[in-house]
Amino acid sequence: MKRLSLLAMAILLIFLSASTVLAKDYFFVVERGDCLSMIGQAFGLKWREIAKANNVKGPKYVIYPGQKLFLFSDKESTTPVKEEIEVATFTDTEEVVSEKEVVVTAKTDYTAKASKLKSNFDWFDAYINAGYYEAFGGDKENHGQYISGKLRLFPYQTMIDGKKVQVGIFGRYEVGEGSVSGISNNGYSWSTDYDWRGFSVGPSLKVNGKDWESITDIGLGKSWSENNKGIEQIDTILYFSEFFSTDKRRIEGKEWFPRTELFLSGSLSLDAERHDSSGNELKADNKEKFDITLLQEIYRFNMGGQTTIAPNFQIGTGVDTGHTIGKIGVGVKFRDYGHEIFALSVGPKAKEGTSGLTWLVNATVSIGGTIEACRASRIKSATVDDIQARLAKKSSPKLEFDFSEK
Repeated sequence: MKRLSLLAMAILLIFLSASTVLAKDYFFVVERGDCLSMIGQAFGLKWREIAKANNVKGPKYVIYPGQKLFLFSDKESTTPVKEEIEVATFTDTEEVVSEKEVVVTAKTDYTAKASKLKSNFDWFDAYINAGYYEAFGGDKENHGQYISGKLRLFPYQTMIDGKKVQVGIFGRYEVGEGSVSGISNNGYSWSTDYDWRGFSVGPSLKVNGKDWESITDIGLGKSWSENNKGIEQIDTILYFSEFFSTDKRRIEGKEWFPRTELFLSGSLSLDAERHDSSGNELKADNKEKFDITLLQEIYRFNMGGQTTIAPNFQIGTGVDTGHTIGKIGVGVKFRDYGHEIFALSVGPKAKEGTSGLTWLVNATVSIGGTIEACRASRIKSATVDDIQARLAKKSSPKLEFDFSEK
């Protein structure tokens, strides 16, 4: 028993000695939506000190997802981390940090301030899209309107090689109606009203890199189209879309052409059934579609506070019901606290085999972006009570440590 007691004491002395020479360096791993001012608030540090310690240069003070920021070292302390906090941020604008310095006067033990900033809504993405189109100058008059919506849910997320990867599901629904009219070879005028609707569901993958984002959707669905002549077609479709954006120039501090977006979408008919009002089977129309559009922001104008407006130009091509199309357009995007809330575009589209142009006006409202912007507007500087409340949460550890002999 005496030998065991001496051994236990020796082990304790070795542990205590080691704890005085092992320093813990505390690092924070950046995720999309984080900014220096909010990180400073969470840890009770001046954001300019964080920037200086990590060689983050002004005037933009840009940080990027996956970046590891050094916060502090507890060389003097042997107190282990016992409790940690989680703080929510709701903005992805790095410019916020260059406006004012946030100083938290309450200084508690650094070892109790481990945090991983994370937006409460990064698992949710939804938008509503609506538009109107009308053909001019051709042998037919064609006009109509449509509305569609898409919802994405990302229940799983992880970090891979500094990139944030989210896996989930999406659902999409669209409905529209229109009318086409013209004059036959016999000189008689004619017109046809038509409408359509469709849906698709499937897996969704979202990846955020240092200065880019990619969202991929692939799913199965159904589409229905019919006209006032009683002819209906039902298609089983394979739907796919890819959205890619890069903010490389904006992050580098460039004011002109700050953001580029590339959008690809389409649907393939896996099975089609067409019939008239009497149930007689007819030859199915080609309903396959493919579209690729490049959008380039020109400049972001600050409208006061955290609201910006960015004009853009667009160019695209694709295939619509077996005919090649080409389109150009101009648009504008409204953002608040760095989150896109509304977009508007207008431009002509030309279709192979038809004369004249079809003009399109399209508007998009981002539900997820609107929610994030509203939450961001409610963020306030941390107070003593805020920090004490966060410390009381006892969240799971999310801070990285680097143990090295000093």
